[in-house]
Amino acid sequence: MTYKFAHISDTHIGAFGTRKKLADLVLKAFDQAIDICIQEEVNFVIFSGDLFDTNLPDLDIVVKAIHSLNKLRENNIPIYTIAGGHDTSSSHRSILDILIATGLLIRVTTGKYDDNKNLVLEFTIDSKTNAKITGISGRSQSLDKSYYEKLNRKILEDEKGFKIFTFHCFIDVLTPSDYAKVESVPLTWFPKNFQYYAGGHLHKTIHEPSGTFNGYGHFCYPGPLFAASTKDLEENAKKTIRGFFIIDFDEDVKNIKFVKIKPCSYELVKFKADDKTSTKFMDEIVTHVQKIDAPNKIVLLKCTGMLSAGKTSDIDFVKIR
Repeated sequence: MTYKFAHISDTHIGAFGTRKKLADLVLKAFDQAIDICIQEEVNFVIFSGDLFDTNLPDLDIVVKAIHSLNKLRENNIPIYTIAGGHDTSSSHRSILDILIATGLLIRVTTGKYDDNKNLVLEFTIDSKTNAKITGISGRSQSLDKSYYEKLNRKILEDEKGFKIFTFHCFIDVLTPSDYAKVESVPLTWFPKNFQYYAGGHLHKTIHEPSGTFNGYGHFCYPGPLFAASTKDLEENAKKTIRGFFIIDFDEDVKNIKFVKIKPCSYELVKFKADDKTSTKFMDEIVTHVQKIDAPNKIVLLKCTGMLSAGKTSDIDFVKIR
């Protein structure tokens, strides 16, 4: 019998704070993904970190997120999760703890240290599919790296069945060049013999098929559903596709499908300030912006160059907005 699960990551609910229209789009993208999971009749959902943008988000945001998550529970779709660097903290207090305590989320990072001070992870077994899930949560400042270094990989590798390893970090051999300075974990610190590795933290979509790395199954990073920063928004405007994965499986992965999520349209407008006064540059921007058809669209203005006269503070972006 074939089953399916969804792999979602880096939703960053609560991102953009008081910028309500952007914060609402984060929730809209999340709700769209949840609805698709229900329509696709997935057996379970995996969140691989940074469900929320902070460990203690605004309660209004939490209520809206719970409304979406509860739709999965009403359809008997369990939600397995790890924490990311954003929705955890050094104090270990997090809204995730409350959602896990209520049964809305299921933590899959249970483990303990053995007598040799090696980390022994336990599997969470999905009751419908018998899929075995475990993983390591992300920590800020790459503090989770020590967990991988001390991980007892052999116990995990010897376990039989369909296995998913969930993580929230960069991997040395999968880190894009523009993230080269970011701390990463060596691939060799990951246990082999898992059919699927559900990644988070990287805000790019990556799928390395099974066998790309000897002894390892599919490595997948879905990237964010929408955005968590201006950089993400700019990438979206440059036609970067956002979304999540749906995976068909039995004893092995049968198919991996990327599902697109696009809660709005985008327009990126670039302006050059070279050889222009601040007044002339301001007028140029205003004239162009007035012609943009903006409803249900995020418009990003990217200004570069050196003014010939005036100050950058003369450019009134509040007025332009």
